[in-house]
Amino acid sequence: PSIMSVFLGDTLTKIFHSMVSGGKYVPGKSVVMDLGAKQLADLFKDNTDRNRTSPFAFTGNKFEFRACGSSASIGYPLSILNAAVADVFQETNTILENEIKSGKSADEALISVIMKWYGNARNVVFNGDGYSDDWVKEAARRGLGNHRTTPEAISVFKETKKTRFLMDSGVFRESEITTRNNVMIERYIKCREIEFRTLKSLVMKDVIPSALNYKTQLSTTISKLKEVGADASAETEILKNISHLTGEAFKLANQLMNLMETYHKLDEAGLAQKIAMELMPLSTQVATLCNQIEDFVPEELWTLPKYYDMLFIR
Repeated sequence: PSIMSVFLGDTLTKIFHSMVSGGKYVPGKSVVMDLGAKQLADLFKDNTDRNRTSPFAFTGNKFEFRACGSSASIGYPLSILNAAVADVFQETNTILENEIKSGKSADEALISVIMKWYGNARNVVFNGDGYSDDWVKEAARRGLGNHRTTPEAISVFKETKKTRFLMDSGVFRESEITTRNNVMIERYIKCREIEFRTLKSLVMKDVIPSALNYKTQLSTTISKLKEVGADASAETEILKNISHLTGEAFKLANQLMNLMETYHKLDEAGLAQKIAMELMPLSTQVATLCNQIEDFVPEELWTLPKYYDMLFIR
């Protein structure tokens, strides 16, 4: 996810809010889950019921970190998370020692720490739908980061203020952070370029030839219908639509690769930014045009597997 948030559950969040505001927490009534089957026993909703839209979710006795994609290794993100936790633990120990030395009891010192850290991090606590557009707006209002592209996310490695804790804890050296930044940018560029070249190949070798074959059939049909004086308006309209879509797909696919070649003159950071902000949206346009062409072309002329075939038949 481009926005990181933490799910604590309504109960724990209310406890923290009452502590920060100086009020008293009053437990709410247990909520019965509606399972849609009255014959089943009533089950009460847990205080920390899972929120599957949250990258961090507190589930009673642990936090679940579920931000990584299915193809990603969790090792590297965890090394950063563990370094961050260790850094905060070290600072927390110092605060507790100073508070106790000043005459506070252990409980009083712990409450002071809770007030400090929750007050510092309460903006990342979000118990709602992390997939909604409303959360994007709310996160912006809270001042949370929203790195929507890979180059944006990788650029954080260049901000010493945000990576200092990794070096202070000895988890990474500065040279290792720089190396990871360079490797991730290079990999992003290469993977995207492979995708763009594959896309153009599919357009030129499969999509457009299939469309041209159908255009040939339509043209022949229209000519024969006109010879006998029959109405060919539907066929003519289909031919116009598919001709327009084919021309646009051909133009944008070539434009995609031409821009890629032009932007190769830039440094890696500049090239990655151009790929994310210009070439990726352009490739999406090409894919959309191909989907629209697929809607017109008969199955016997379409040389690529269709979504329906891949999901349900083959």
